[in-house]
Amino acid sequence: MVGYVELIEAAVKREMDILGDEVSVGHANNVKGLKVSEKGDVKSFNGDLKKLFERVVEQYKSKTGPVAVALISKKIKDDFGDELENIDLPEDVKKHI
Repeated sequence: MVGYVELIEAAVKREMDILGDEVSVGHANNVKGLKVSEKGDVKSFNGDLKKLFERVVEQYKSKTGPVAVALISKKIKDDFGDELENIDLPEDVKKHI
């Protein structure tokens, strides 16, 4: 079953393909309450995972624009498909799925 940890990791790894590992991980680690490994895996978190996922998406959007949201949305749709039906996704992400 997919959860917000998997969504955060998918978002970080998608952006790693575009921005490079160090930059993508750096942006994710700028989200308060989240620590991501150099491979894009969630190491630790503090707080609501849904909000952390929203902040990760917003972080990438603020750095690279709305295309980041579209690419992250496509990645999670491709990776998780029907499993997303029970996940409350941010509106920015929902409109691309």
